[in-house]
Amino acid sequence: MFRQDHAAKPPLLPETGSRLNLATYETAQLPAPTFPGSAQVIPHQERGTRHRL
Repeated sequence: MFRQDHAAKPPLLPETGSRLNLATYETAQLPAPTFPGSAQVIPHQERGTRHRL
């Protein structure tokens, strides 16, 4: 049931500024990504047909 004659206040939202600052700091502290080496092998499809149950 909606009450058009009663103006309800919006709900209070939690403070998120400190969490954003913490997340920004933590992501800045992560090590840089490394590129894969040349020893990687490209995946290949196996020969034959697929066996179904």
